[in-house]
Amino acid sequence: MGVAPVTKTDRLLLREPALKDWPGFAEVMTSDRAKYTGGPFSLENAWGSFCHGIAEWQLFGVGNLSIELRETGNCIGQIEINQGSLFPEPELGWQLLAGAEGNGFAFEAAVAMRDWAFRERKLKTLLRCIDPNNSRSVRLAGDWVPRSTSMPPSRTLKISSFGMSREVNSGFFPTSSDARHR
Repeated sequence: MGVAPVTKTDRLLLREPALKDWPGFAEVMTSDRAKYTGGPFSLENAWGSFCHGIAEWQLFGVGNLSIELRETGNCIGQIEINQGSLFPEPELGWQLLAGAEGNGFAFEAAVAMRDWAFRERKLKTLLRCIDPNNSRSVRLAGDWVPRSTSMPPSRTLKISSFGMSREVNSGFFPTSSDARHR
């Protein structure tokens, strides 16, 4: 494959999704853990989402990366930049397996993906669309992403949008090296 980047942090390896990551992704997307993104989804729709995130690399130069713990090699979730007809601007998202929450992994992966997007893809903006009832994601995004009104409301989900720009990013948001302190 080789289209997606490989990005490392102190604790994480962000890499191209592999078929071995599918069971964990399916577990998240077919469970109540996906309720804030329109789920739970059928197994077929979860598979479509998994494949969509991989295909986005070919179509848009962004997509899903699996989050792997460097220490164990275990995949604990995904980080993604979504783009296309559903997103007027690129959108940063994440999903973690239940046992991976509360360790700062989502923050660490999101900061690394954001930094990559601004540095390598030269994105000018990046959104995060979050259901306002998803308190963990709202809290995480609130730590380092200002609220934006540029994302239109979803027809099926209640969302709050948080956005950032490359220009504003310098000096205001945490850097990748700050992520290990979360």
